Amino acid sequence: MATTTRLTLPRPSTPSSAASSASASSSSRNKVMTTLMHGRRPKRKIPRTVKRSSASASTSRREEDEDEDNAGRQAAEDAFFVNYFAYGSNVGSKTFSTRRNIQPKRVQNGKILDYQLSFNVPGVPFLEPAFASVTRQKGKVTHGVCYTITKDEFQYLLQTEGSYDVVDVDVVVYGDKDIEGVLMKAKTLTHRDVAARRDLQPSKRYRDLIVEGAKERGLEKSWIEFLEKMPYFDPNEKPLNAFEMSVLAAALPVVLARAAPKIFDVVFSNSGEGGNDEKTSNERKLIESFLATQEALYDVHDSVEGVVGRSGVLGDNRI
Repeated sequence: MATTTRLTLPRPSTPSSAASSASASSSSRNKVMTTLMHGRRPKRKIPRTVKRSSASASTSRREEDEDEDNAGRQAAEDAFFVNYFAYGSNVGSKTFSTRRNIQPKRVQNGKILDYQLSFNVPGVPFLEPAFASVTRQKGKVTHGVCYTITKDEFQYLLQTEGSYDVVDVDVVVYGDKDIEGVLMKAKTLTHRDVAARRDLQPSKRYRDLIVEGAKERGLEKSWIEFLEKMPYFDPNEKPLNAFEMSVLAAALPVVLARAAPKIFDVVFSNSGEGGNDEKTSNERKLIESFLATQEALYDVHDSVEGVVGRSGVLGDNRI
C-alpha cells in the first residue's frame, strides 16, 4: 500500500506585513547606529503637554522674580526719593532747577482735588505783597507739577521756603493715555492764614513767573487762562512819593513794637515745639516769630492805608 506524504509550504507574506517587518528592522538598525555613533540611546520624545506645563511653570517663576525685583527697587526708591507737588513759581525750571539748583529725577504734570490756589502768604507791602499757597476748598482744583526728588533736596527746599507746612496729597496725573488719571502719593506745601487774611494779590513779577512756568510745563489751557486773569499788584503803576515813603518808614517801629510781645513769648516758651514734623523746634520758633512780624506789618498797613493806599489787598478780604 502506497504512503502519501503531505508537504507544508510556508505561507507567503502579504505586502503590508513585509513592509512592517522591513520598517521594524530599519528602525532597529537606526537605533543601533545612533548608539554606536553618540554613545547613548536616542532621547525619548517628550509629550507636548509636558513641554507646555514646564514652560508655564518657568514663566510663572520668572514673573514672580520680576515682581520681587520691582518691589525691591520701589522700596529703595521710597527710602531715597519723595514726590513733591509744586503749584507756584516752583513749577517753572527757572526757579526750581536754575535758582534752587534742584534736578528732579522725574517730572509729571497733574492736579490736586479739593485744594484752591491762594495768596495768603504775606510778603512786603508795596513790593511783593503775597506769595502762593494752597488751601482746602471742596470742589476746587489746583494744577501743577509733581517732581520726584531726593529727600535731601526736599529738606533743602523746606529750608528755602521757610514758613510753609507739609501735607500729604494725591496727585491726579494727566498726560499719556496709559497713565492719565493715576493717583500719585506726594507732599505739597500749604500755609496758614496770617492776620486773618486770605487771597492777597501777588506782584506782577511773581504772577508772571507762575504763568511762565505753567506754559513751559504744558499745563491745561484753562488753568493757564485762569492764571493770566488773576489780579496782581504792579508797583510801577503807582510809585510811592517821598511823603508816602516817609510814612511807611515811620511805621516800622510800630510794627516791631506790636510784634515784640508775640516774638518774646515764642522764643522763651515751648510754643515753637510740635507742629510740622519736618521742622525742628528752633526752626518752628523762628517761623512763629516771622509770622508774628508779618501779622503786625499788615495791621500797620491797614492803619496807614488812608494815607499811602492799599498794596496788593483785594478789597475787604479779612476773614
